[in-house]
Amino acid sequence: MSAQDLDAADAAQAAAVRAMLSPASIAIIGASDKSRWSINVVENLREGGYAGRVHLVNPRGAIAHGQPCATRCAAVGGRIDLGLVLAPGPGGAGALADL
Repeated sequence: MSAQDLDAADAAQAAAVRAMLSPASIAIIGASDKSRWSINVVENLREGGYAGRVHLVNPRGAIAHGQPCATRCAAVGGRIDLGLVLAPGPGGAGALADL
């Protein structure tokens, strides 16, 4: 492996880490006004000044935190850089497959 190959691999790895630590969009899977986890995540993103897009996902397609939820990750209508799976049990496993 050449130095150029290593530089390219390092650059790709650095870009992946940047995307994870500074996502342009986040999906909260299992978003619900009844979930303390969901409430805390949304409040922290808002109070922390997160400027990216927040997609809420709930299989019931309800309204959560004042905005409509997509029923699946594939239905958010945009790219998801980071998915936070808050859905319990089998719902969480299904959400991972949907990402």
